[in-house]
Amino acid sequence: MRPPLAAWRRSVGRVSRSQCILGQPQRETQGQAVIHIIRSRANKQQITGMLQTLERYIKLAVDIRRGILAGGGAMHADCEAVLLEDGSQQEYVWGADWDPTAQQVAFESLINIRPRQDNPSMEIIDSAIRQRVAEIAHQLLGGA
Repeated sequence: MRPPLAAWRRSVGRVSRSQCILGQPQRETQGQAVIHIIRSRANKQQITGMLQTLERYIKLAVDIRRGILAGGGAMHADCEAVLLEDGSQQEYVWGADWDPTAQQVAFESLINIRPRQDNPSMEIIDSAIRQRVAEIAHQLLGGA
């Protein structure tokens, strides 16, 4: 079991909500990742910022209830933590990757392993959840 969210975030150097409000994060020094909360279509500058860490694709956490996502950084859990601090509920937050060149979503992430939600795999199994994640990613990131 994970330690409480605040302690866990401190121990692994998470990016805080105050750095990400309205997709305008402040850059951390010493290699901290830039994570944006995207509530409306992302612009090229936001996409470029989210690509800083991995260069070819973007790690995402997508809130399928609120229709928003957090993207950037090296781990889906970083994005998930930012959404949880912003008021998302974990049961609605799913991990994915966005390939901006191909405009495609991949549905694998460690944060998707949820036996209690009938998802024992890293890949999102439920087709309705996959469809909603893809819909939000395309709506907020597509075409940028």
